[in-house]
Amino acid sequence: MKVHSNGFVPHAKKEIINESVQFNQLAKRIGRDLSQTCAKMERLAELAKKKSLFDEKSDMDHLSRVVKEDITGLNKQIVALQEFSRRRNGGMKNQGTGHTQLVVVGLQSKLASVSKDFQSVLEISTENLKHQKSRREKFSHADHLPTSLPSSSSGSNVRSRLLEDDNQHGVPRNSSVTLDMGAMEQMRVQQQMTLQDQSDSYAQARSNAMETIEGSISELGQIFAQLASLVSEQGEMIT
Repeated sequence: MKVHSNGFVPHAKKEIINESVQFNQLAKRIGRDLSQTCAKMERLAELAKKKSLFDEKSDMDHLSRVVKEDITGLNKQIVALQEFSRRRNGGMKNQGTGHTQLVVVGLQSKLASVSKDFQSVLEISTENLKHQKSRREKFSHADHLPTSLPSSSSGSNVRSRLLEDDNQHGVPRNSSVTLDMGAMEQMRVQQQMTLQDQSDSYAQARSNAMETIEGSISELGQIFAQLASLVSEQGEMIT
């Protein structure tokens, strides 16, 4: 068996080269996916800062789900890359192990940073949801205050007085031009009920969104803690 001066037989050297190429391809793909996730995070951060009552909720919810799935998937990819690196480095007698470990640590650190940023964005969203809920409750309370419009009974009295004045001045009675205050009051009540139904639906959707965000924050906290531990572990191995 022919052995090169570096201690590797030709077949083993070729296998090591192939594994190195495979490792670099995996790391490059993870890096590309991380960059795409960072771009989504920038858009998500912009949406999270909006404090209007009716913001781009659908975009916010969609991006939150996508980024969360990205982070979970990237975490699994990095763990798989780390396992691949360990198996590969096991037969290399520490040759090149420092480079692969640095690559893994770099990816873990970047993902940990993205996870932390995402967690902060979700916390901002939670605060905005609480603020919007408080505003909605104030508006809802204001809607139940007495209005300046007369009730249906007083509306009938007003209509009667108007008709009496018309009769005194010789104005013919015409139902098409009569001010029906009772109908106006009924219309106002119907509008209030419609707005209340819409407000209740919106509040329920916001409540569900808040629960989802809080659950995501908890999961991200676990991922971040895991990544921080792995980064620390890899750092100690390198040094």
